[in-house]
Amino acid sequence: MQSNHQVRFYYIKDVEQLIGKHRLTLRRWWVADKFPKPVLIGKRVAWPADVINQWLAEVDARMFS
Repeated sequence: MQSNHQVRFYYIKDVEQLIGKHRLTLRRWWVADKFPKPVLIGKRVAWPADVINQWLAEVDARMFS
C-alpha cells in the first residue's frame, strides 16, 4: 500500500521568516534544546513543517495562558 502523504519542509530562510529570528539564534536554541533540531536534506538544513507548526502553537499557548 502506498501513501500519498507528502512531508512539507521549511528550510532555514523560511524558518527565519516564520520565527522572526536569525539563523544563529535558531542554532543556539536547537543546540540548547529550546527549538526542534533540523534534519539535513542533502546539504541543506530543514524542518518538517508540522514540527515547526506544532512548536509555534506551543509557544503561542504558553504566551497566552
